[in-house]
Amino acid sequence: MQAPLSAGGPVEVLKAVRARTRELISVTLSDSDALAIACMCGSLESDALLELAHDRVVRGEALHHAHRLALSPVEFAALFVPDAVTASGAASARGGRRDLASMQAAAQSLKLHDELPESLEQRDAIEQALRCTLAEPAQRAAWEVPRTRQLVMLAAQRRSDDDALRCLVATIGEVVASDLRRWDDLRDRIASEGVDLMHVSGLIATLASTT
Repeated sequence: MQAPLSAGGPVEVLKAVRARTRELISVTLSDSDALAIACMCGSLESDALLELAHDRVVRGEALHHAHRLALSPVEFAALFVPDAVTASGAASARGGRRDLASMQAAAQSLKLHDELPESLEQRDAIEQALRCTLAEPAQRAAWEVPRTRQLVMLAAQRRSDDDALRCLVATIGEVVASDLRRWDDLRDRIASEGVDLMHVSGLIATLASTT
């Protein structure tokens, strides 16, 4: 499967997320919170994730408008994996380029979440599922970046199978066909065993705050 073309850029996507949130949620939220809600609304067990992260008013309004608030695969690609953004995440969706201190803080936050036992367990499962894809030089190089691993973990949590695969391809590149069944099996296990709400909530919060 080939990587899809993306439209727009991170600044435009964040503006769209912000506008939707202001229209549909009566409580004023930061850009990070708005983006986190957009990610949660597109994820498995979105109701439980929203309950964990927000109060009754925000949770109720977000669930009511989840279809409109959810980050689409095209937005996922444009926001998290734009062509202009390097693996270090030097560009900011909030406009311009990050200063050195904020870049270092973002990298450290991603690194800390990447080293959690739950992340290591999920990493092993993904590496088993994508073993042929990760044998390719370009995909392996991308996978070695903590931010890429976090985005693939988020892709695995997407509500629909099609969205999950599109987000995966946008993040890591072409997926070898022989891995597709194992990827589907991995998602089936996640759905049947239940989402680790604390880990996924932390994953989303980390990516939202470092984008």
